[in-house]
Amino acid sequence: CHRVLKPTGSLYLHCDPTMSHYLKIALDCICGDDNFKNEIVWCYKSGGATKTNFAKKYDNILFYVKSDKYHFNYMTEKSYGKTGGGHGGKVKYYTDEYGSYSVVGMKNWWQIPMLATTSPERTGYPTQKPLALLERIIKASSDKNDIVLDPFCGCATTCVAAERLHRQWIGVDISVKAYELVQQRLEKEVSDKGDMLKWHNQVHFTTTAP
Repeated sequence: CHRVLKPTGSLYLHCDPTMSHYLKIALDCICGDDNFKNEIVWCYKSGGATKTNFAKKYDNILFYVKSDKYHFNYMTEKSYGKTGGGHGGKVKYYTDEYGSYSVVGMKNWWQIPMLATTSPERTGYPTQKPLALLERIIKASSDKNDIVLDPFCGCATTCVAAERLHRQWIGVDISVKAYELVQQRLEKEVSDKGDMLKWHNQVHFTTTAP
């Protein structure tokens, strides 16, 4: 991935706390530790509690770039509650159904729910991620018509998110089921018959090693 990445490109690696420290060292060697930008903590509420340790409710996403020319779209989020004036007391507050909030730069702590068992997004793929997570990553580090590559695309969440955001995309996976899910999920996303035929002709299945 690093070899084919454009100088303006970014690399996001998802893992959990059992491996994040090993993978951070590996990526420092491959990408250069100066090109490490963030460790994003993806928090969620799911699974059962345990009486032998603290419940595990987050994963890690390591964010690297290839050069100082990397592309990044500044993103904001709502911060609820009035926390004082700041900036000379010129913070602007808004109100919605959850209360009073200000708009702040997005932090590296993301609370995005896991998919509920009844979610229409669910495909039955065991490691499926929510579209909201991939959409946030794609919005941050690309613009329309840029290319998004997922070399372990699984049930095609990255492909679907990229399609929705009008990016070009490449997805690769060793699983036959992944190939089938790419076809099924994109049929739901692409309404134009011409576009549907176009990507049908570009999604390939092969048993030959690359």
